[in-house]
Amino acid sequence: MKYQQFLRELEAGRTAPAYLFEGEEDYLKEEALKKLKERIILPDYEDFNYEELSALDVPAAQIIESVSTLPLKGPHRLVVVDAVDKWSEKDQRTLASYLENPVKSSCLVCLTGKFDRRRKLYQEFQKNGKIVSFYPLWDEEIIDWVQQRIRKEGKEIDPQALIYLKERIGNDLHNLNQEIEKLIIFTHPARIIKKEDVEKVAGEGKGVGVFDLMG
Repeated sequence: MKYQQFLRELEAGRTAPAYLFEGEEDYLKEEALKKLKERIILPDYEDFNYEELSALDVPAAQIIESVSTLPLKGPHRLVVVDAVDKWSEKDQRTLASYLENPVKSSCLVCLTGKFDRRRKLYQEFQKNGKIVSFYPLWDEEIIDWVQQRIRKEGKEIDPQALIYLKERIGNDLHNLNQEIEKLIIFTHPARIIKKEDVEKVAGEGKGVGVFDLMG
């Protein structure tokens, strides 16, 4: 499934015991993980029920031990594991065996770039978990993303400004988000972001930051 479908399922209260987040679009992965965390982890118990690990540092057996731990004063634990594609075949098979009957009180999220779909681990995620793909957005998708991001702040961006912003900043969502945050501050209290606003602010990240605009 894609990011938007994942969000719809999350908003409907449907979560899986295990997710594989695959692909190179790290910004959307971070956003998806943030929203999942907000949905299933009580803020006061995050220290007890949320854990980040790396497959570069720990074996699959330790991951299984972590997800098998009962949550404290909350319905779920959330365990995030990065770089699972770097595990040995043995470790991947160990985690694949866990996915045949995953613990329902925990949610396991494995992060990876491109993953070999022939692997048993990938196939077990297909059967007993969910695979969410995060690959670079098409130009039309980026334009839609920018519009939605700005509307979340109660603003609009005119078409010329939108095209100019994308041409000047490119397709990297981290960079675009940073420039949008600067534009939101710079254009306050106006509701419409215009091309001249983008000309004054966007792409000046080396010399102008958010706090400069607030001063």
